[in-house]
Amino acid sequence: MIEKYYEISKLINLTKSYVFFDFSISWRANIGSILINENENKTYYLVKECRNETVSENPFLLSDRYEFLSIVEKDRNNCFIRTSSISSKGTMKKTSLEGIEVIEELSNIKILSPNEVFETLLKKDKKNIFCKINFEFNKTNFSIIAKCEYINFSDKSSAGKHCENCESKNNCHIIQPIMGYVPFFLNGNIHVSYVARYSCKKKDGNLEFILRVSSPIFDYKSNAFITNSIKFILNKLFFFMKTNDFKKRISIKKSNIVYFNYC
Repeated sequence: MIEKYYEISKLINLTKSYVFFDFSISWRANIGSILINENENKTYYLVKECRNETVSENPFLLSDRYEFLSIVEKDRNNCFIRTSSISSKGTMKKTSLEGIEVIEELSNIKILSPNEVFETLLKKDKKNIFCKINFEFNKTNFSIIAKCEYINFSDKSSAGKHCENCESKNNCHIIQPIMGYVPFFLNGNIHVSYVARYSCKKKDGNLEFILRVSSPIFDYKSNAFITNSIKFILNKLFFFMKTNDFKKRISIKKSNIVYFNYC
């Protein structure tokens, strides 16, 4: 499903929407990014990550060493995620939606063309840029809404150093936003991921995700039989320990992006 610019009038305002959690301790979290399953009309809110802390005069004195965040499925389930680098307990814990409320605000948006985005970057204007990315994966249409907090770009003088697609190196505009964290579904499981989208004058649409996944502590290297054998034995001995890192790459060749500001 590829939306045209004129088909979008309002979107959830990420700067004015929150998730409230009401358990033994209550808290409010900013919504960092949103994943929408267009086929099933499901919406997932990923809240801003937070280093584990205790509610006390010394919040970090006795805290465990992991990062905490939550993915809330609208009107259904909630998923707490611990993003520790090494864990024996896994990284995900599911709970019900009871005690959780999503407060969202829809706002009018101003669509920005890629040229307008590029000019904004060249001028170093202090304007927030948001985007909605539409793509298909495993025969399912998805959308991601996120703030473009990191954008690679090149002007006319430097584009030729990076672009292999354009015949005229002096007339090529490269824009590559990177967003993280964003939710991603793979094999029925939800993952924390980063997403990057490359576009230039001749090539537009390539989208890549890198997912945080659990894997054995020691990675294997090519052409290192003895080292790999030792790592294999150690992985067997420490089978109960896993690393949680961004290792799984998903490449999608076709996508559509809409840049925008909130009005």
